[in-house]
Amino acid sequence: MQTAVLGDVANFYAGASLPAGEDFVGQSGGYLLAKVSDMNLPGNERTLSRTRGWSAVAGAKSATAPAGSLVLPKRGGAIGTNKKRILERACILDPNLMAVEALPERLDKGYLYHWFQSFDLSSIVNGSTVPQLNKKDLAPLRLPLPPVDVQQRIAQVLDQVDALRDKRREAIARLGALVQATFVDMFGDARTNPMNWPTGPMAQVVDEFRYGTSVKSSAQGHPALRIPNVLSGTLDMSEIKKVPVSEAEFGRLRLVDGDLLFVRTNGNPEYVGRCAVFSAEDASAAGFDGSEFIYASYLIRARLRRDAVDPGYVREHLLSASGRAVLLSKSKTSAGQYNINIQGLGEVPLMMPPVGLQKEFARRIERVKMFQKTHETHLAALDALFVSVRHRAFRGELWADAAAV
Repeated sequence: MQTAVLGDVANFYAGASLPAGEDFVGQSGGYLLAKVSDMNLPGNERTLSRTRGWSAVAGAKSATAPAGSLVLPKRGGAIGTNKKRILERACILDPNLMAVEALPERLDKGYLYHWFQSFDLSSIVNGSTVPQLNKKDLAPLRLPLPPVDVQQRIAQVLDQVDALRDKRREAIARLGALVQATFVDMFGDARTNPMNWPTGPMAQVVDEFRYGTSVKSSAQGHPALRIPNVLSGTLDMSEIKKVPVSEAEFGRLRLVDGDLLFVRTNGNPEYVGRCAVFSAEDASAAGFDGSEFIYASYLIRARLRRDAVDPGYVREHLLSASGRAVLLSKSKTSAGQYNINIQGLGEVPLMMPPVGLQKEFARRIERVKMFQKTHETHLAALDALFVSVRHRAFRGELWADAAAV
C-alpha cells in the first residue's frame, strides 16, 4: 500500500495574534479572522464559511491560510473535540488554531479531510499542562496515498454517504421541531404560560427521585442504562452494559414504564439534564428483558405521579428551549464538570394542565416519535456504512474499486 508522510504532501500554517479587524457581515474579499469558537457557528459544521471577525488586510504569512486548507484546534481542551473544518475562503488564524493545506498535485483536500476525520488528534498532543499540537506533531504522520484521481473518487463516495446522513439528521430535527410546535400549540410557551395553567415545582409531581448504582459493570448482572444511552428525548439501547447488584438494590433501582431518567453530570453543559422516558416495550424490542433494567450513578430517576402528569408531556416540557434554560440554571460547576442534583431537579417549574390534555398530547406525538425512530434506525445503519467504507478506504481496500469506476 502506497503511503506518504504528511509533511511531504502538505503545507502548514500556525496561528498568531489577530489584527484588530472589524465585525464580519458578509464582506467579500479580505480575510476572515478565525477563532476556535467560530468552528461552532451554525453552517460551519464541515466547512468554515463565516467568522465573527474580518480584516481587509492579510496577517502574518505563516498565519494566513488559503481557501481549501483544513483548520483544526492546536491548543488546550479544544483539541479533544477533534473538530476539523475546510476553509471556504482565506483566513487569518488565531494562536489556538493551525491549518494544513493539501498540495493539489499530490493530495486531494477532500481526501485529506476524510482521513483527518478518522484520526484522533488527542493521540499526538504534547505539553504536560496545556495540550498542544504543532507542525512537528503533524508533519511525520503517514497516510495512505493512492493517485489523486482515486483520492477524489474515494472522497466523493464518502461525501455521498455523508450527505445521506445529513438528510436523515435533518429529518429527525424537523420531526423534533414538529413535536415542540405541537406542544406550544396545545399548551403555549412555557416561558410565558399564556394560557395561565397552574404551575409548580417538579417535586410536587414526583413520587421519588433516586440516584443510580455506582457498582462497576461486569459480564453478568442486570442491564443498566448509562449516560451514553440517554439521548435528547430517547434511549439508545445499542450498547448496554450489565451490572451485578443485590436483590435489595435491584428492587430500589428497577426501572418501570414511565420512569424519567436524567443525566446529572457531564463536562458539556448541553448534556446535563437531558432526559428520556423508559419503556419496557422498547427495551424488549431491542432484545432485552424490559423488566430487568436498572441505571448507573450518573443518572437520576424521577418516578412520576401518573395521576398528575404524563411522562411524555414532562419530557417535552423539559426539552423545550425554556426547559433547557431552567435545567442549566439549576446546574453547578466543579472541576470542569456540570452537575444537577435531586434538589435542583425538584425545583424546576412545570406548567400543569389537566392530565387528560397531557395524555392527548402524548397520543398526538406518538406517531411522530415512531417516524423519528425509523429515521434514527436508518441513520445508525448509514453511520455504520460510513465508518466501514472509510476504514476500507484508508486501508487501501477501495483503491482498486475506485480506480475501476
